Amino acid sequence: MPRGRRGCWTCRIRHRRCDESSPECKECSTRSITCHGYDLDPPAWMSNDQLLQEELRRIKVAVKENFRRVKTIQNRQLARSTAQAAQVSRTKATSRPQSEITGNPTQAGSSTTNTIFREAQYLVHYLDYIFPIQYAFYVDAPDQGGRGWLFFLLERNAPLRNAALTLSAFHQHTFSPYHTENQEDELLQYHTKALQELRHVVRHRDVGASADNIEEWLKFLAGGMFLISFEVFQGGTNNWQAHFNALVSVIQNLTSSDFDFDTSNPTSPDFDFQRGMNTAQKFILSNLVWIDVLAPLATGTAPRLPYHDWLNAGKIDMSRVMGCSNCIMIAIGDMMALDSEAITLDNEALRIAIDELEERIHNGIEAALDDGSTVCVILRD
Repeated sequence: MPRGRRGCWTCRIRHRRCDESSPECKECSTRSITCHGYDLDPPAWMSNDQLLQEELRRIKVAVKENFRRVKTIQNRQLARSTAQAAQVSRTKATSRPQSEITGNPTQAGSSTTNTIFREAQYLVHYLDYIFPIQYAFYVDAPDQGGRGWLFFLLERNAPLRNAALTLSAFHQHTFSPYHTENQEDELLQYHTKALQELRHVVRHRDVGASADNIEEWLKFLAGGMFLISFEVFQGGTNNWQAHFNALVSVIQNLTSSDFDFDTSNPTSPDFDFQRGMNTAQKFILSNLVWIDVLAPLATGTAPRLPYHDWLNAGKIDMSRVMGCSNCIMIAIGDMMALDSEAITLDNEALRIAIDELEERIHNGIEAALDDGSTVCVILRD
């Protein structure tokens, strides 16, 4: 709503619109910060610049903490709801003939037009709501075509599209005020079909056919990435590892020079497509590096992808996808690698390795700061 003539003093110093609700405005209550009210006289601390700056800092800290808390709750709710819905789907699948659950995911009694419309709704829901939850720190690049690459891949590849439809259906089903048997059947069909197709993509990749076809290559990488997310959202602890192993076996020997991220020719008739596929490749590889670097927490093994080569080359910017700079990701990967081999080192060798790691981390952060790179994401209020 338009800002009132006054507004609370908190909104005034933050330059925010205020709905002037009582006893505290919506802007302040939503962000869990102190609403300093609507008195004609300003709070005493406003007349002291130092106290004013301290209050602004306290407010910013509170806003950031609230943002993190809300995001954490949203992610947990999505993971919990999809896991619960997946469990229902698996239970129902055991009691129904296979022929009933492998066809097109359509609601019983629904028209073809209605089904097409619902799928369009689900795709937009995925782009607008699910994707931002999955990738809260993703920085879009309108000058590079935005997320057109994502919509293109979802439209062109049935496995990816059905995976996105499933996540959207789970999400809407969870928050819907009513549930019907038809909706549950639809969830089951989407879920079963998506899993079957994604597993087929990963297990039956035609190396020869996709070697010179970037769309097929990205279909394989994105299929594996979606499948890992799918298994994790279902609450599985080990199933995702087999799919990740399949991806690693294909890409672990690639170097940064094997990825032509910057070959787009503005005069080429395929310029938009090539640029979009380059953006997609950067996004997917950033995801796989993220998984590889953090996977040791579950597997106890060292990262297997050549993350040093990929990230030091600067062709992948992790801060735009995961909110963490390349030098920090390298540091985390090195710590995971050292942790996995620590048991084989004696105390002296381990101490030396830790000292060397600390020095590399320090030098990496210093170099990033000197270069003006983003080391970590700054959450804005």
